Parts: sequence; C-alpha cells; structure tokens
Amino acid sequence: MVTTLQYFVSTIRLNFRIHKQEEESSSSSNNMFTASAGNSTLEVGGEFVFLQTLIDCLLRMKPNKQDINELICELEKKYENNTTMLNCLHNFHDTYSRDKTIYWYSKESFFYETINTALRQQDIHTMFLWRSFLFDMYHQLRELQSEQKIKVYRGQNVSKRELETLKKRIGKLISVNSFLSTSIDRTMAAFFADSGAKSDDLAPVLFEIEADPLMVDTKPFADISKHSQHPDEQEILFMFGSIFRVVKIHQEIEPVWIIEMKLCDDDDEDVQEVLEYMQKQNGKGETNLQTLAKLMWQMGHHDLAKKYYVHFLKDLQSDDALQLSVYEDIAAIESQKGDYNGSMKWKQKALEFERLNTAFHSNNSRVPTIHSSARWARKAITVAGGHGLGKGLNQLYLPEGLIVDDDRTVYIADWWNNRVMACKQNEIEGCIVVGENRDELEELFRPSDLIIDKEQDCFIISDNGKRRVVRCSRENTVTSVETILDNILCWGLTIDDEGSLYVTDIEKHAVRRYRRGENMTTGTIVAGGNKRGKLNNQFNTPLYVFVDSEHAIYVSDHENHRVMKWVEGATEGIRVAGGQSAGQDLAHLWYPNGIIVDKEGTIYIADSQNHRVMRWHQGEPQGELVAGGHGQGENDDQLNEPKSLSFDNNGNMYVTDKNNHRVQLFSIH
Repeated sequence: MVTTLQYFVSTIRLNFRIHKQEEESSSSSNNMFTASAGNSTLEVGGEFVFLQTLIDCLLRMKPNKQDINELICELEKKYENNTTMLNCLHNFHDTYSRDKTIYWYSKESFFYETINTALRQQDIHTMFLWRSFLFDMYHQLRELQSEQKIKVYRGQNVSKRELETLKKRIGKLISVNSFLSTSIDRTMAAFFADSGAKSDDLAPVLFEIEADPLMVDTKPFADISKHSQHPDEQEILFMFGSIFRVVKIHQEIEPVWIIEMKLCDDDDEDVQEVLEYMQKQNGKGETNLQTLAKLMWQMGHHDLAKKYYVHFLKDLQSDDALQLSVYEDIAAIESQKGDYNGSMKWKQKALEFERLNTAFHSNNSRVPTIHSSARWARKAITVAGGHGLGKGLNQLYLPEGLIVDDDRTVYIADWWNNRVMACKQNEIEGCIVVGENRDELEELFRPSDLIIDKEQDCFIISDNGKRRVVRCSRENTVTSVETILDNILCWGLTIDDEGSLYVTDIEKHAVRRYRRGENMTTGTIVAGGNKRGKLNNQFNTPLYVFVDSEHAIYVSDHENHRVMKWVEGATEGIRVAGGQSAGQDLAHLWYPNGIIVDKEGTIYIADSQNHRVMRWHQGEPQGELVAGGHGQGENDDQLNEPKSLSFDNNGNMYVTDKNNHRVQLFSIH
C-alpha cells in the first residue's frame, strides 16, 4: 500500500513538472517542436536543419572559464532580487561537477528554467554560454542510455495551431526544441493531458513515444531517476534536439489527441541527410568560434556572427593566416547590414594584413601560421590545367611539384611535358617558364619538383629525368638553365632559412644538404644513406623533403608509407606520420608524396594512393582528412593521386592532382 502510494505521489509530481514545462512553453511564442521542411529531402537552410547543425556545433566546442563567468554574471543580474535563487546559483558555481548535471537539472532552480527557456526561444548566445553544461548533460545521458526498447508518454496541452502543424507532418520528421521529460505511466500522463488549463486556443495531447536505444547515438535518452533530485519518479529524459518521426495522430476519446511518434535512428535516410549537412558545415572534430560565426551568418544573425568572429580574432596569433579570411567575412557581414563604412574598415584591415604577411620566403621551408582547427572548402577550384592531358597552355600532363609565389602565381613542374608552367590567378592559360628550348642542354626531362630562392631570385628545379638539379633566373619569361648538381637521381628539394639546399637522392635512399658557398660536388648526407630499408635510419624511396626553422628534416618515405623526422645531427629518424605499412584508415598512409610542416609542427601530407590530403598534429597517433578522401575521381571534391602541396600567404591550399592533369585550390575557411 505504501509502495503504491509512493508511486502515485511520484508520478503526480513528475507529470506536474511536465505540466509546468508545458505552461512555460505556452507562455512563449515558440512551438515545442521544429518540423522538417520535406519528406525525404530536407530543405537545406530550413529551421529544422539549422537547429540540428547549431546543436552539433555547440556540443563540439571547447568551453572556457571566461564564458562560464559571463553566464554566472548574467544569471546574477537576472536573479538579483531573488535571494533564494542567488544562493542556489552561488552554491552551483562553487560545487558543480560533471557527474551532477542531471541532479542540477532536476532540481527546482535556475538551471532547469534558464536552460530550457533559452533552448525553446533559441536564445543562441545564452545557449552558447551554457554549452559546457549542455555537453555534460549529453555525456551523462549517454552514460545512462536506456538499454531496452521502451514506450513513454507525455500529457500536455499544445496550441491548436501547433497541433494542426503536427497533423501535416505525419510521416515526416520533427525535432524537440528543449530537453523532453516523459513518464512510463500512460494512465497518469493521459489524466494530465485532459486536466490542463482550459482554453479555446489549446488542445489536450498525449504523446506516445517509442524509443529504441540500439538505434540512436547522437541524441541519447535515459532513465535519470538514480541521478535526479527525485529518485522515485522514473523520469525518462530525451536530449534536446532529439528527432522523431510522427507516425499517427488520432482521437480515442474526445477531447484528447493521441500523437504517436518514433525516435529516429541515426541510420534513418532522412536523418542521414541532416547529419551529412552538419558534417559539411561543421567539419569533423572540435568546432570553434569561427565555425559558430559562419553558422550565425548563414542563419541571418549578423550581429552574433560579427561578435563571434571578433572574439575568435583575439585567440589568433598576429600572423595567423586565418585572420585574413575573418577580416573579409566581417567586411561582407557589415556590407550586408548596410554599414558600408564598417565594411571598408575591415577591408582595410585585410589589406594591411596581406601587406605585412607577404614577406615570407616562397619555398617549402616557410609557410604561414595556420590555425590548428583551420578547415578548407570541400570543393576545390581548378587554377591550372583541367582541360585534359596535353601540351596546350591551358593543359598539364601528369604534374608533380608546385610552389605558390606571393602574388599567388602557381609554378608547376609539368612532368610529362618537360616544362615548368606559371599560372596566374583567374587566367585560363599559363605560360612556359622553363622548357621547350631548342638547345638540348637547355631542355628539361621529367622535372619533378621546384622551389624559389628569393635571395638569388631564381628557380631551382629537380630535373629528374636528366639526373641533375638546375637553376634559372626569374627575370625572363623563358630563360636558360644552369646545372648546379649533376649525376644525382633527385626527386624533391627544399631550401632552409640559411640558403642551404636539401635534395632527396632516391637512388641512394638519402637526403643530401648543400650549404650555400660550399663545394656543390657531393654534399653531406643528413638523413638516410644506409641502403634501402624500413629501419629508423633507412628510407625506401624518399621523395619530398621539408626543413623547419630548427633545421629538422621531414621526409616522405614513399614506399615505407610513412613520414620521418630527423632532428639536426641525428643518426636516425622518428616516424611522425603513417603506420608500419600501407593503409586507408586515418592512422595510415599509402605512398605519401608532398609534405609541408607549419610552425606548430603540424604536417600536411599528399596521401597519393588514398587520393586525399591529410593533416597530422604533432604527437597524434592518427591524422585527419582536410581535402579529397571521397574516392578516386575528377569531381570538385575528389583527387586522383595528389602529388605536391603549397600554401599561399592566406593559408589557401594548392594541390597537384596528377592523374586529373590539374592544380586544385582549396580555399581556407
């Protein structure tokens, strides 16, 4: 009898809280649900998809103390005349821990009220400030995820307008705009559905929700009883943003409407479209303020977009290449708002940044600072070639190495055409810089790589087919060449900040260094040279080489499917990217080619046979995809044996797409 009474009281209390949530929802102008725009193809740009994308962005954004302190200050202002709530807030601030998130949510306090109000009203900045606690709720719900298929109920009143909207969504998706509390007791939920406030504008509704834990991962649900302030209530809580399919709407007994819904699984065709769109917008891994700012811009929240962009700028180093794209984006936002003076101000900042950051050397040993979370457009623009293989000025034939100058002119080792091409921005045809001379000594044969030596104002070219390295002036459009290294099967080359030249000797499986002003006959072996092999002091066909500011040497060890790093003076290297063998997952490479290392030690790799470009953060066991990776092909988001990489001053990435006979530009975001 006591157990029955306790159950009855706890069930009433739970449904009363649900009823209170309903009243709070009804008092706002926002509906409880956001509906999808279509049946199978979700309308990109719709509120439904943007909400899901926003949730995904916030849950993957790293919190910080500054934002939490701002949230506490905002709440102190809100409750400045409520001593009880202020005491509760200060207790929360002093004692909160991640394993107590559900407890604080279930407690009758500011937490439940503020967080759900912000979610329902889509108060984005408040949601942003709450993101660390939303993240904690998400993870605690995942840890407590129900293990069995369950049917739960929620009785409440909804506006008749929202009911009519839901009737039109039968068979389609809807998303809940807040955390959703439900009960396992149908009878009590139905009672509360019919006992709400009477109004001509409201209709009593009983939601019947079928949820299978095996089908869902991105939006968990759980019995939170054991972690709640009310452990006897058996409350089933759904993550905010949970997606349901409306199955049926009918009346059993007037006036209560029964709305049958099913929690959608992550493999649902329609949900997959949402998830793919989220991934396209937010990328993989950790998001940041730039990601959020771009999303706000797309959603039409210009002031918030600018706010987050400005906040993001404060976290960047003074020479970070992302600054330029942020300046340009803010200028565009100001222009869209009609503030043309403000737009010009930010454009001037962009021009000044470009002016100050065009002074770095255009060779493989120096690259602009690239933010660790920088992303590039999924789809590339062709800036050279792309008109089939051939000898025309708008064509390439199996291009290999490339370099981008300060004015964004792309210089390409056009391998099979035995020439070096220069292609300027926005011009369909390039011009021949070196090659196609009548004098046999001036001809190139299978050039594989090139760099620019700014101090000598010349190109240095690996003329692989003639077993030599040549130098030629940049002054003339077509110029003569001078052999500076002979009888060496060189492939890749680079130059350090002291002017020393480094070349890969693929015949001797070594890297040689030639100091400026010293004898250029033999050079010094500074990596490898211990015959072909896979030991740490060996290479198996070293192709491309990079030297950082500390003179550490990075080598794409082609047939060992790895990148090796040799610190200055070392007798063996360490593997810094790739696995023990070829592979297609993120922990492996498959015939790596061109490499670039930024100032943070992050390695960018042309992973040729995987048809992708990888980024490998220092010390990480696996890399991440930054371009390509969508299968071998010729579409804008595909590559076919990428060979070499280069970055311009702004951090845009250029890739020689060998078997597509083109150079692709991936714009930095």
